[in-house]
Amino acid sequence: MYKSLAIVFAVLCAMILIPNTSTQAASSDRCFAETGFCISGRIRSYWELNGGLPVFGFPTSNLQSMNIEGKTFMAQNFERNRLELHPENNPPYDVLIGRVGALNMMQVFGAETSDVTEKVDYNTAKYDDGSLLKDSKYCKWFNETRQFVCGPFLYYWQTHGLQLDGKKSVSEAESLALFGLPLSYTMSRDVDGKKIIVQIFERARFEYHADKPEPYKVLLGLLGNEFLAPSGGNNTTTTNTATTTTAVKTGTITVYVQFNIGAVATKFEISPAGKNQWTYYVDENQNIAQAQSGTIWIYPVDIYDNNYTVDIRVNSAVVWQNVIIKDKRLVILGYNTGPYVVSYQDNFR
Repeated sequence: MYKSLAIVFAVLCAMILIPNTSTQAASSDRCFAETGFCISGRIRSYWELNGGLPVFGFPTSNLQSMNIEGKTFMAQNFERNRLELHPENNPPYDVLIGRVGALNMMQVFGAETSDVTEKVDYNTAKYDDGSLLKDSKYCKWFNETRQFVCGPFLYYWQTHGLQLDGKKSVSEAESLALFGLPLSYTMSRDVDGKKIIVQIFERARFEYHADKPEPYKVLLGLLGNEFLAPSGGNNTTTTNTATTTTAVKTGTITVYVQFNIGAVATKFEISPAGKNQWTYYVDENQNIAQAQSGTIWIYPVDIYDNNYTVDIRVNSAVVWQNVIIKDKRLVILGYNTGPYVVSYQDNFR
């Protein structure tokens, strides 16, 4: 009898401990009353593992089909960024973060990088203790974008990152994966009616709020709210409705181009970066070979969606990508028996 009771007790315990899969599926959504949207599945796990609310903010859209740089992905907008599903990639790169910082740069500078002279000379400027600002203890130089990151912004950058290796410490690769490279220098900007110090990165805007206590002095800007299209509020996590973006002409600028590419070049074309929409070409009838002597050509270039970066190809081969153009900027294109080079001269007449 006691043996029979033990068997019954074991069966009852097993029934209690077996998870209810339908309940688990129903509870896989994490919903936020603040915005009326939910996150689930891979987006939820990524959001929770890599910073959650301070890094990404609340969701501001459903998970939905979006047209991103000419391709369609399932993605979801958040207050501070956008998370995109890329099932073609192996984890953890099956979720990628939108480059909303680049959108902020286009608004501020009309280009993705601020190739302007900074007011602070980091090579000579010193802290109160006499140490140079460029000292690696306080600053880090990013040669790719020619920018320094210093002080509290550097500390925040170095102590936050995507979880790539399972370790508690944050590697430089993990910080790069989360925020990207710095695109601007530190500058004073109006944010919510206050002037604060900010620095723009590929995927975030760092803001220094001196009036807040630690560790909340450095916060990430709400770039998702500023630059990503809002969606209607409800708590449905998926939709089959595709969001498409139609390019809108936002201006026409004059660009001066000087070719130093040799006599073998017979064709020159420009396309908005990454779009493969080639126009503004010079062919052999206009004798582009003369450009070897330093001929400067003048082009009226249409701008779409405030995008001031273009790809350039010569003889139908793409040789320059993400070239920054501005109104009345001289863009010098050439090569020196090796890498293709681009240099600029602003306010050219």
